This record gives sequence, C-alpha cells and structure tokens, in this order.
Amino acid sequence: MDFTIAIPDYLSINQLKQIQLYEHLSELDRMIKILSIVSDKTEDEIRELPSSSILQIYSDVITNLLDVKNQFFPIFELNGVKYGFKSIAKMSLGEYVDLEMLAKKPMDNIEDIMAILYRPITKNNFNTFKWALEHGINVAKGQVEDIFKFYEIEKYDVEKRFDNAELLKGMPAGFALGALSFFLQVAALSLKNTQTSSPKNLSKREMMKLAKETVFPNIGDGLQLFTSSRKVPSLTSLETKLLQI
Repeated sequence: MDFTIAIPDYLSINQLKQIQLYEHLSELDRMIKILSIVSDKTEDEIRELPSSSILQIYSDVITNLLDVKNQFFPIFELNGVKYGFKSIAKMSLGEYVDLEMLAKKPMDNIEDIMAILYRPITKNNFNTFKWALEHGINVAKGQVEDIFKFYEIEKYDVEKRFDNAELLKGMPAGFALGALSFFLQVAALSLKNTQTSSPKNLSKREMMKLAKETVFPNIGDGLQLFTSSRKVPSLTSLETKLLQI
C-alpha cells in the first residue's frame, strides 16, 4: 500500500496546544490524534494504515518533531515578516500589565504573550557599519550585546495584538518557549533584585548582565546561534516534507 503523508519541518504553537489536549488518551489513540494534527491526513485516513506503519512514522519522525527545545531568537522571520523581541527594559506599563495577566496561564495564552513580546520590525540598522563592527567585537569577546538598539518594532496596540496572535500561532513552539522563559526569568530576577514586579526598574546594563549570567544559559542555543552567526531564522508555517510509506 502506497501512502504519502506531509509532515511539518517544526512544531508550531498551535499544534503544541492541540496535542496537549490529548495527554489522557491511550498511546495508540494519542498517536493517531497527533499524526492528524501535524500532517495533511484526517484521523480516518490514518486509521486505515496498518498499525506497523503508524508506529514507524511516529517513532521515526514524530518523536523528533515533538522533542521541542527552548531557543531564544530576538529576531526571526515568519511568512515573510521579520519580528523583533521587545526590550523588557523599555516596556510600557500597559505592555507589562497585560503580560503579567496573561502569564498567569502561560500555555493557554502563549500566542497572545508572543504578540506582545514579538512585533513586526518597522525600522532596522542591520546593514550598517556599526552593526557589523559591534557584532564582530562582541562575538570575539564572547559578550552579550544590546541587540534591541538596532531595530524598532510596531507600537503596542491591543486590537492589533489579537491579529498578530493569530499569525504567531504558526511560529515554532521552541522559539515561543525560549522567549517565554527569557521573559519570566528576567522578570523574576528583577523582582528578586529590586523588590518590585516591574523589570523596567532595571537599567539596560543590569538587565543584560542578569540575562547573560543567569537567563541565556538556560534557554537553549538560539541566542548563541544568533550572536555567533547573526543568522535570522526564516520560516514558512506551511512548509512540509513528504514521506512515502
């Protein structure tokens, strides 16, 4: 029996949230649900496969897809739009209050959290001599630089946030978890060091020092990849690979 199934290159926020709804199912039923969520096939189509084929696809491909690693990229491109992480030290009161509220249930609200932390870049200095010079110096010294000064993002707008949240459901779950980890850890460090709930009380230098020493080593290799190669991940949420079984 020839069977072709399309599998995505990465697990998205939306797919991760759907998968988490089926933790209570039996192993085989959960496999079928997951295969349907991440592929172009319906549950009925997957059920028509021999059980050995289902197990083969799941063990060879899906297990790796589900192994989500936290990675923090301050800049990434999704479906042709470059998104930049909002500097926590420069957050408005409205941004931070909304983040605090949403972070009470982080996984339920993760796409809305991402729509505050990441917004489309409206202006950047990525091609300037200063960008290239400072990047080279900091990489040579193994330093974390203030990346945020090289770009500007859209002004925060609650109504636009809902639209951006829908778009960001397609971002890699690993990127989202890395960014969430970064925000929560910096906010916690700020609370511990300043006895206040807002990291706006940290200076830019203090925030970057805390992040370098405590946060960045714990959120995966995304920032290390970014600062060492200055490679901006470019993703298409609909990209898939075909498997023939």
